[in-house]
Amino acid sequence: MPIFPDLTEEERWRSTFALMPPTLCFGTAPDQAFFFIVRPKTAGTIDVEIGYLFHPSALEHPMFDHLLQMSDAGVQVFVKQDQDATAKVQRGLQSRYAARGPYSWQEASHVQFNRWLVERYRRNWPRP
Repeated sequence: MPIFPDLTEEERWRSTFALMPPTLCFGTAPDQAFFFIVRPKTAGTIDVEIGYLFHPSALEHPMFDHLLQMSDAGVQVFVKQDQDATAKVQRGLQSRYAARGPYSWQEASHVQFNRWLVERYRRNWPRP
């Protein structure tokens, strides 16, 4: 996929990924920006919408459709790994031996984020 024009040499090698809890993930690469929107459907199911943003000139590339398919195939490798891991976590959480609570033991980053957020809410909440 053609990269965004005017990137510095350093930017050509950089990718970012960010999470905006609870349902938006997004990132950038030299040739695209992308997003994942997670939509819970039921207590045990979700929908994930994946979208891509490209420089307009990339859309004119004669092999754009093929390059997009290849790029998406690479993304799907990670999506399938995430789906497998998430399904196994959910199955484990249904065990009678699983610790009860809103998070799996593998979700420490969510707990840390919530603590960080609560601390800021409390610090800035108007006092009566």
